[in-house]
Amino acid sequence: MAHSPVRTVVLARSLAEFHAWCRQTDTSPRDRTILYASGPTVLNGLAQVEIVRHGLWWDRLDEAAYTDAVASLERRNGALEASDV
Repeated sequence: MAHSPVRTVVLARSLAEFHAWCRQTDTSPRDRTILYASGPTVLNGLAQVEIVRHGLWWDRLDEAAYTDAVASLERRNGALEASDV
């Protein structure tokens, strides 16, 4: 059985900031290995991920639920940590 590739989960304050990260890293927002974590529920059930924190990723209306979901993902999956951009 083939293993799925590691997905990169980008934590950003908004879709516009996710697109800014994509431009900075010369990455297509349509790349299937890149996932914009638009909210806490997007993080449920993920495995084999690398987390990238971009800018003021935590400065959101759903900050508490979002940061709790990120912490849960890190604990649950032993998520790989990428450097902040």
